Amino acid sequence: GSGWFTDPATVAKAHFRFNHKYQKGSTVPKGETEFKLGSLKFKSTSHDWLVINGAKAQFKGSGTINGAGNYGFLVTVIDGVDKVRVKIWDKVTGEVIYDNQPGAPDTADPLMRVGGGSIVVHNK
Repeated sequence: GSGWFTDPATVAKAHFRFNHKYQKGSTVPKGETEFKLGSLKFKSTSHDWLVINGAKAQFKGSGTINGAGNYGFLVTVIDGVDKVRVKIWDKVTGEVIYDNQPGAPDTADPLMRVGGGSIVVHNK
């Protein structure tokens, strides 16, 4: 998936790009995740897991903000209605750096519709 959505807190465009998949015989997904909102530029460095359930996918991993730090991320998407949730936190302090659904449990379905671009979930 790639595209943008309007950030609910700042009303600015938040841009995202991701591509994840399990390669045959692997237990760790391969791919990349990028997210940009204003001066915040997140880029994944590793991935822990990917779960696909029908049109919904969720993936978790680690990355950097503006090329530094140790941050966790969780992205949940739904294909068809093209909705996305992005959550990024500091892995040392646990402080949430960004969440477009603040306070929602990590298992919550995403509510934010993509304003431009698309999300595609392949379950095979």
